[in-house]
Amino acid sequence: MILMLNVNNSTIELYTEEGVVRIPFTNAEKLYRYVDENSSMLYVTNATTTGPTDVVNMIKSMGVSVIAQVPVDSGVRYLHSPSKGTIYINEHLKFEGEFDIKPIDEKMTQTIQSNRLLQQLIKNKKIEVIGEIKRSKLMVNFKSNQDKLIEKQHKIDAGYDSIIVDGSAEAAAEAGGINTSGSNAEEINIMGAGGPTDSGGATSMSELMNSFDGE
Repeated sequence: MILMLNVNNSTIELYTEEGVVRIPFTNAEKLYRYVDENSSMLYVTNATTTGPTDVVNMIKSMGVSVIAQVPVDSGVRYLHSPSKGTIYINEHLKFEGEFDIKPIDEKMTQTIQSNRLLQQLIKNKKIEVIGEIKRSKLMVNFKSNQDKLIEKQHKIDAGYDSIIVDGSAEAAAEAGGINTSGSNAEEINIMGAGGPTDSGGATSMSELMNSFDGE
């Protein structure tokens, strides 16, 4: 991961595997959304490694007023699986995706000490021990994913509405029913075999029924 400071545009430019992230100096604390507090980046200006806290402090030293405070690590630690799948530990403990984050409290500490599988997963980084800053970043990503799912569902629902009625279901309900004004369906006269002017010679329902009986 490479970091550059674009002084002309007053932005942090972070080059990741997913692409380039540009963060205004005044929002420098957003850097924690993309970089773990324990991660290092290659700072191109002088080819030295640095951390997000150093970058934010450097921007502040330029006289820029950063809007939010740099997040503070509360000291609380959590267990988190970087995998999107489910990791089963035992009948009482499993990790269901990357957003299933569990605090390391007294009970979890005892579980770690007594469970060899969990110890091995932590050692191999299949289960990670993270701090408050990384947890906050994951929660931001979780909300973003949820918003995308909701937006996708709304588009699907709108598609169903357009198939069933002319316009949305809500609009049809407000109008008092399904709008058939634009229908091209031919009107059928139940008194005969043809259109509305063809009654097949029958002038009433009783005559039509009698014709079926051969009368």
